[in-house]
Amino acid sequence: MKNLTPFNIDLMFAPDSLVRTMRPVTRTDIYDGVTSNFHEDGLFSITTFGRVGSEERDNNFSFIRLHADVIHPAVFEVLKKLKRLYVDIIMGSAYARWDDEIKDFISSDMLDGQTGFAFFAKHIKDLDPDKRISKKRNMYIDVFNKYKQDCLMHNCLVIPAGLRDLYIDGSGREVQDEINDMYRKLIAISNSINIVGAKTNDPIIDIPRRNLQLTMNEIYNYLKTMLSGKKGLVQAKWGGRKLVNGTRNVISMMNTAADELHGTRAPSVDDTHIGLYQTLKGASPFVIHELKKRFLDEIFINPSSPTTLIDRKTFKLVDVDLKPEVWDKWGTVAGLEKMIEGFSDDTVRNKPIMISGHYLYLVYETNTEYKLFRNINELPDKSYLEKVHPMTYAEFFYLCNPEKYYTFKVLITRYPIDSFNSIYSSNLYLKTTGNAKLKYELGDDWQTHIGFAREYPEHALDAAWLNTVAVNPTKLSALGADKM
Repeated sequence: MKNLTPFNIDLMFAPDSLVRTMRPVTRTDIYDGVTSNFHEDGLFSITTFGRVGSEERDNNFSFIRLHADVIHPAVFEVLKKLKRLYVDIIMGSAYARWDDEIKDFISSDMLDGQTGFAFFAKHIKDLDPDKRISKKRNMYIDVFNKYKQDCLMHNCLVIPAGLRDLYIDGSGREVQDEINDMYRKLIAISNSINIVGAKTNDPIIDIPRRNLQLTMNEIYNYLKTMLSGKKGLVQAKWGGRKLVNGTRNVISMMNTAADELHGTRAPSVDDTHIGLYQTLKGASPFVIHELKKRFLDEIFINPSSPTTLIDRKTFKLVDVDLKPEVWDKWGTVAGLEKMIEGFSDDTVRNKPIMISGHYLYLVYETNTEYKLFRNINELPDKSYLEKVHPMTYAEFFYLCNPEKYYTFKVLITRYPIDSFNSIYSSNLYLKTTGNAKLKYELGDDWQTHIGFAREYPEHALDAAWLNTVAVNPTKLSALGADKM
């Protein structure tokens, strides 16, 4: 009987010899400037992938230069199964020292140990995990030993554009596969890396290198899920797409009163007041990106490692082991989308954020200023303490980028559409509560203003929230809304 081997499939590392004849994807732009032509170096480039509808577009691959070595996602999964310490070192959340005798990492502390991607990558080719009685563990070790000499990769293949193409749906909106967002994230991170530091395995690029690794893992898992089994996304998703983010609202008339004529908060004839929940729904990709960048990415790093949160009694940082369902709620896009859905309930908006009995952020707030921080020791004086409270859900969503919200343009559509006046473009003015105030954000010195929130929501549990689309009175007649 012929002996069977588990290594009848090889991993693809996309070496330079494989991608030599391919055009790389180097830009996150979809279009070339203000034209409707796909960008030459983007994810939908006609030069790179072929014309829309052509056979080439379904067959031509491209690649992204990572500008730094990362571990092949399949090998990374094996390392995670062999020892949690390995992943913690890569993510910079645990310290260890290298033992030349046993050819393995030994857990240590900050004084005697090292941490980071560069430290782990320096020894990965010499790593020799010890085998035990477990056949499953020994199989993982065999897999690792087979690939450890070549497990670092610096190119990421991009699947043909025809398999993830952008198209226009029945309502005239652009729709595309979510893997494109992962590719864009990969491009943005790789473009930020100092190439000289990457070539020398410099610890200074550990943070972007970790982010590259996590994004590569995300792409790998997405493709793996798409191809897995009869119920995989190849069959389950190929016939349908998710709806583009949108919001449907009750129309109302804008309150045109202003604190100061032509001031920051004074309504313009081109403005439309839209509530926070409606804005979150309509701009959820932006909101989720900003939430992760401003608050979450530095906290929810690795589901297998402790998460740093704030103790309710001492207001100091502590490490907390989160249940998988809790981590998924805060550390994944799907979890944040569900959280936005839950924000439709007015009664939860001004409740403090609680994660496994701990706070996420602290807020110092006065009548005119505010400061976000995570450790009570950051307060410059004890007298500030009486004005500190745990961050609420409303502050979490509104303060992720309170100035950017007011740069959005929207299309206001009144149904049924009976004329050209039923649709018009407008500036979005995010309105939170009836008694919202203009407040300035304090910098790290607790004195300098580094930004502002023009509609900082009030904290009362029974606060009056705007939950409609309030149009300027000059627009009511054209919309037919003055007949109500």
